[in-house]
Amino acid sequence: MFSKEISVKNLVDLTDILSKHGIKYWLQDGTLLGYYRENNLISYDKDTDLGLFWADIENKKYIIKEILSLGFKISKIKGYMASSLLLTFKRNGQTTDFFFYYKKGDKIYHCATGKNWQLYEYIYEPFTVKKVKFLGHYFSVPTDELKFLITKYGKDWKTPKPKWHNITSPVNAVALGNFIDIKKCRKELRSWLKKD
Repeated sequence: MFSKEISVKNLVDLTDILSKHGIKYWLQDGTLLGYYRENNLISYDKDTDLGLFWADIENKKYIIKEILSLGFKISKIKGYMASSLLLTFKRNGQTTDFFFYYKKGDKIYHCATGKNWQLYEYIYEPFTVKKVKFLGHYFSVPTDELKFLITKYGKDWKTPKPKWHNITSPVNAVALGNFIDIKKCRKELRSWLKKD
């Protein structure tokens, strides 16, 4: 069951760690939409979402270890570190997705996986971030929140969609022809975390 109180506490602790280490992040997907459209977490959303660049983390695994030291567990590992990683952190029954972004020409993108571990790509124009107050705390969001939301949700972003499918419904979703080896993904990340 979704708990707003616990989810906000988790979000604060996660973003505090990222900020402490100078990692650029932003509220993403349903969490950003909730901030911009409702000034609250969306009632039918089941988690919180953050975006950040893998390049900012790949040589700083101590950040992930610090997150784990606060009682978070990695509950899902999807995608490859070099191109398509998505991590889900869980604490006290609530989850936060880390969507890792990568550069592709003059664009940026993140990935998610659909049926049978098929990769989907979500492309954005590069953007800056700013701090805003939300739910009594300060978080980073894309400077042009509306542009980000329209890129993801389309021009009807104002209309709540309880049956929204987070993989296939976004207007910027591109189904790729490749399928990930989920066991290989998990092994790759766990091996990376264990190395000194």
